[in-house]
Amino acid sequence: MNFLRDLKADYEGLERVYFPGCDFRNFTVADKQAIEEDIQRDFNHAYEGILRLPMKSRFGVYVAYKYYLSLFKKIKKVRPQKIMEERIRIPDYGKMFILAKAGIRSHFNLL
Repeated sequence: MNFLRDLKADYEGLERVYFPGCDFRNFTVADKQAIEEDIQRDFNHAYEGILRLPMKSRFGVYVAYKYYLSLFKKIKKVRPQKIMEERIRIPDYGKMFILAKAGIRSHFNLL
């Protein structure tokens, strides 16, 4: 997921390409959607894994999962060119909301 969020910095600044076959000089909606589908599969598998973790380990992993899932949802809403122009972020108040909500869900075992 971070590879998509940090696409501009990785491609332009570090000359790294994590998505072979994509022409990032002409990053299209179809390119972005293909990457998003792959990322979504990873999130689906990750959630299944979180449910198998011991309760003591689950909270921190779940918070990270929810943060990156929120970031992913935000990225899915932006056009490909915006990803190449700026780094998409979750504001601090959003991070606090994610933490609080995850804490409540984890405490009551409502994952």
